[in-house]
Amino acid sequence: MLFLLLCLLLLAGDTTITSAHARSTSSTTRSTTSTPNGGQRFRVTIQATTKFKGLGLRLVKLGEKVLILDIATGSPSEHAGGGLLKVGDAVLAVGSTSVRPPKNTVKEVEKLILRHSQTSLTVDLIILKGWQAAEAASAASNSEKGGGGG
Repeated sequence: MLFLLLCLLLLAGDTTITSAHARSTSSTTRSTTSTPNGGQRFRVTIQATTKFKGLGLRLVKLGEKVLILDIATGSPSEHAGGGLLKVGDAVLAVGSTSVRPPKNTVKEVEKLILRHSQTSLTVDLIILKGWQAAEAASAASNSEKGGGGG
């Protein structure tokens, strides 16, 4: 399943967020809430640093989600939330702005992140972790309901 997800991520294309005004030292905060569909939402604060140009995130759109494709080693994103951000996490919001493909493209999400990083020392992301397991369980449940045979 993970192999399939990675193949889909690679086929969907990717973009790198490289430009952000680095002004401060790294610092992170995080908070979490459970969602009814089985994943967990986290608020992660990424703070720019003078040691790294940009935030170090690569994003990709997969179906109805914008996902983290890659996190650069040593980047503010790698250290955000104590290492909370992981490849495959879905980005639900940047600051208070919701991210909802197909309405929002990866480029639009990047622009939101860059706009926040240029006007503030930090960027707050709301991410969804564990969505893959919840969707797999939902798909399995739906196939059992429809696969009674006849």
